[in-house]
Formats: sequence, structure tokens, C-alpha cells
Amino acid sequence: SDTNWQSYYGDNPDTSGFVNPPNPQDYDDIMKFSDCTNVLVTGKEIAAGSENCVDAVRGSNYEWRACSLASGAGVSAVTIKGAIDGWRFIGCTIGRGKQTDIELGQFDNYWTPGRKPTRNGLIKACVSEDGSPIRVTCWNADKPEVVGSNVKIRQIPWIIWFPYFCWRYLTTRKG
Repeated sequence: SDTNWQSYYGDNPDTSGFVNPPNPQDYDDIMKFSDCTNVLVTGKEIAAGSENCVDAVRGSNYEWRACSLASGAGVSAVTIKGAIDGWRFIGCTIGRGKQTDIELGQFDNYWTPGRKPTRNGLIKACVSEDGSPIRVTCWNADKPEVVGSNVKIRQIPWIIWFPYFCWRYLTTRKG
């Protein structure tokens, strides 16, 4: 199980008091969102955890505005998964993750065959820390809309992710 610095649940989570931990690498995820709706994170600097700066699973209407996500996360600066419907990064600096910078639609423990993909994403007026393209990896996710941002999208083929997700689904089920 993950060790997260700040965890948020439900509708309209209050992120206004967020501050980074003294030792970010002691945590898997710095900001963890689970089944949230109407999330707004503005003007925050978010450190890199051992997995992610931000990990969001399930819910809808997530937005990060004028945030800076640090480089150095073990997986990605951002993971958005769990069939999230509606997410946006606007005017943000996206740090480098070791595997990718933004990972969309990766497996989560609530996945079932036939579930809708992570969808309705937007990357607008965002940059990477070093000026290179922001690397986006799409698993079970629709490609995001990109406006005024240098982004390179890698779509993982269905023939790769679907058998992997089915195997994970069968091996992680309880009971």
C-alpha cells in the first residue's frame, strides 16, 4: 500500500493549506486524490515523491492551475487513472518523472473489463522544467486535448494494456 503525504477524498477537497513534506522521497505520492469531484489546486509547488508528485484515481473535474510539479518522481510527475472524467493542467510546469511525465489510465484496483477510460483531459499553456516536450503516456485513456504546450503523446496499444489489466484484475481481486 502507498504511503501518501496528503490524501484527499470527496467533493470540493480543500487543498489551500497544502505544504510539501520535509522529506518528500519518504512518500510514494505527495498529493493523493481518491474519488474526488471538483478539485482545484492553484499556485502550489509540489515535490516529487518516490512514485509521483500527484496521483489521482476515480472521480471527475480535476484542475491544476499555475502549479509547479518537481522533477525526480520514481514513476511520473502525475498519474491520472480510474476512469477520471475531466482533468486539466493550465499554466503549469510539469517535472520529469523517471518513466514518463504524465501517465494516464494506468491500472488501478477498481478496474473492471468494459469500464470507461480516463477521459476529457486538457493540457493548456504548460511547459516542462527543461523546455523539452512533456511526455504523456496513455494506457486506458483518451488522448488529452493539447493547447499551447509542447507535448509528446505515447499511446499504449489496447493489445498490450488490456491483457495486462486483465491479469492484474484477476491477481488482485479479494476473496
